[in-house]
Amino acid sequence: MSKAFTLWYPEIEPDISNVPFTGLREAVRSAAIKFCEKTHLWKVDLARITTNINDRDYSLTVDASLQAEIIVIDDVQYKSDGEDDDQFRTVYPVSEVQQNRNSGGGWKYSDIESPYNFYVDPVDKTTLYFVGNPTESSTEGLLVTVILKPLKTATSLPDFLYNEYREEIGHGALANLYMKKNMPWFDPNMAAYHNVPFMAACNNGKSRRITGATNMNLQVKMRPLA
Repeated sequence: MSKAFTLWYPEIEPDISNVPFTGLREAVRSAAIKFCEKTHLWKVDLARITTNINDRDYSLTVDASLQAEIIVIDDVQYKSDGEDDDQFRTVYPVSEVQQNRNSGGGWKYSDIESPYNFYVDPVDKTTLYFVGNPTESSTEGLLVTVILKPLKTATSLPDFLYNEYREEIGHGALANLYMKKNMPWFDPNMAAYHNVPFMAACNNGKSRRITGATNMNLQVKMRPLA
């Protein structure tokens, strides 16, 4: 399910009246994009992918109904053909640049029984490359989890962004609107005022992403000196 941008009108109208719909939509969308980029809270499992012998590159497709694009790959899991789901194991990310420096160009074309590492082009985030060519196939054996943000053409947001962060994204939208110099409501002081709770929400969201909404201690304990 998703929530239309018009649902944010109650967060905007008390402060700025007569906002054109196009302006409201852009302000909310920009705030949501920034929120997702900073928190990495919007995480989804893509449809499982079937891997093939000697195929090392796989396109990553986001459900069009989400109106979203990939920021980064969060996790990759692989299991051999026919294995149960409890046999999934992690495929670890590597850097293409470091691989070229450490192993030479041939590493891309070496044979591997099953994948243990992958890399992604820093510009094209929609293709996953295995390190080496697999010599086995696996039906729906590749599970990729990605972090998303709204498309610049999005018209709605997922439920959780509205249900849990409606007010916070509203502050971000107001900060965006108050910074529009060609509008009668332009006010950099009010933009700064609303940006404070918005950025605080971004920081809290980032912590929630790490702790999983628990009270896990993030502090690193110092080891006692020997």
